[in-house]
Amino acid sequence: MKHAGDSGFFKKIALKTILALVCALIVYPSLPVNYFVVSHRDKVILASPIPNAYPFFTTYIHSLQLTPVIDDYRFVNGRIWGWEEWTQSHNAGLPSVPSPHSKLIMSSPWMIYRGGRNAADIINYKVGDARFGRNLWRLAPWDTINIFKVYPKFRMEFRVSTVPFKNATVEGFDMIHGMPDMSRVFSM
Repeated sequence: MKHAGDSGFFKKIALKTILALVCALIVYPSLPVNYFVVSHRDKVILASPIPNAYPFFTTYIHSLQLTPVIDDYRFVNGRIWGWEEWTQSHNAGLPSVPSPHSKLIMSSPWMIYRGGRNAADIINYKVGDARFGRNLWRLAPWDTINIFKVYPKFRMEFRVSTVPFKNATVEGFDMIHGMPDMSRVFSM
């Protein structure tokens, strides 16, 4: 006759827990992740695995009118999506009418274009200098990167793909900033 406190129940729970952990250790390295690479002439500047819907912000000063612009990108299923664009003017080629699938929000002094369904695997990006551009990048958990000071007038390529987690190495951030606590990135 078995009693309520019999150790057979706990043995089954412990066995199932150990089995789940072993399966996770086998499968986890092969799970697909977004992999974000910034390069210049095939030289990797920055590279990192990125969780789905994770934000990446670029800020720059546009045109002779010196209009600030903030672009909010999101990484989704191996593509980079233009999520929002914040601007204070429509002059010199900045958007003035929302696309059919986006929304214009007025929030003084900003005009915010949200949505639009624009996604790409690759975005070509031109870095300015201290006079025109003053490009900043924000990719948490790293501090804001004054990219115009490190790579003035460079043409860069933002590339996003899906790779197995074991192949998604972190590169380049130590050249611009110290390495952050990566547990913040992978806990999201």
